Amino acid sequence: MKDVQRASPARRDGPSLPLLVARRALFEAKTMVAKYPGVALPIARRRHGIPVGDETDLVIEAFPRSGMTFAVVAFEMAQTRQVQVACHVHAPAQVIEAARRRIPALVLVREPEPTIISFVIRHPHVSMRQALRGYVRFYEPLLRYRHDFVASSFEDVTTDFGLVIRLVNERFGTVFGEFRHTPENVERCFVRISGDYRERSHFPTLALRAARARGHGVVVTPTTDIVIEGYPRSGNSLAFASLLAAQSASITIAHHTHAPANVIAGVEAGIPVLVLIRAPEDAVIGLVLIKPDLTVVQAMRGYRRFYEPILPYRDRIVVSRSEDVDDGSEALIERINQRFGTSFDTPDVTANSRSTRDELIERYWRDRVGPGLPLLGRTERRPSEELDDDVASRARAE
Repeated sequence: MKDVQRASPARRDGPSLPLLVARRALFEAKTMVAKYPGVALPIARRRHGIPVGDETDLVIEAFPRSGMTFAVVAFEMAQTRQVQVACHVHAPAQVIEAARRRIPALVLVREPEPTIISFVIRHPHVSMRQALRGYVRFYEPLLRYRHDFVASSFEDVTTDFGLVIRLVNERFGTVFGEFRHTPENVERCFVRISGDYRERSHFPTLALRAARARGHGVVVTPTTDIVIEGYPRSGNSLAFASLLAAQSASITIAHHTHAPANVIAGVEAGIPVLVLIRAPEDAVIGLVLIKPDLTVVQAMRGYRRFYEPILPYRDRIVVSRSEDVDDGSEALIERINQRFGTSFDTPDVTANSRSTRDELIERYWRDRVGPGLPLLGRTERRPSEELDDDVASRARAE
């Protein structure tokens, strides 16, 4: 009798069964609570999107894969003034809260079939049945509020978005600029969307607004004196504290958003920018050690996503290795002063100066409370103005 060799089962690609079950259960839970503003919006502030707030001028929402990114970018391109848009929460609670606050809202609707197929391709751990349930759970709670927002089809958004904005203006009495839906403007819109916008890591408007909403680091403003940014675990705290502690006068530093958007916004505003770089293996390992929920692959991908968008601006910033910060910041500050024509005080190496710097770092991290960006988990908030003033006063006294 011939031996029969049993075929070995094919290796299963993708997540393990327990992980798949957990991710599907999480999706179900999120879509079930998404209609409750008191639950969904606090979660959104910690995880994703721009939740509606007191300064919101317009809410744009939809089930994922319904053209929202195009709508948000096209809308912002058409405005001649700064407008606060709440978006990308992907929860009906966002629209319900806008209705309660009487804030203008635009809801985008795409036919279920192409929407669900696109969503499942993007999120393969979600089944078609689950995605369809999520679609129903998004739009069904909004029916009772249908007179409190403007609904627009995916086709109208992608063919004549100017008309959609006009309908919003007519419905709410607003005067938002209308998008001219020309091939040139559409191309400009897609250029701004391209690259890593989907990760919201380097598109300045959305990324910085998200950072503000979450209390994530210090975002660049017109009064910022210098921007100091780098991928996490690259000497950000040491560089920030060394510079601040050395100054005889108060300065404003934008830092610790860990987003290239802060760098890009600083460059475009003509503000001095320092970018810190640490060897990839050291930065990635350092981050994974303090964020064990991240994989090495994720951290490496985040490293690339931080530095890649900055490359076109490399001639307009000062780049420093983290080792140079560790070895002493005097030469580094001199480079910044020479490059930008600034007159920042250079740190000294006295025990008092190092003590002031170390105290600032300790107090800064003691205050870190924010939920942070999705990639990084919990992060820091801005040190209080009292802390800045206290450190500056001590530096002047010494």
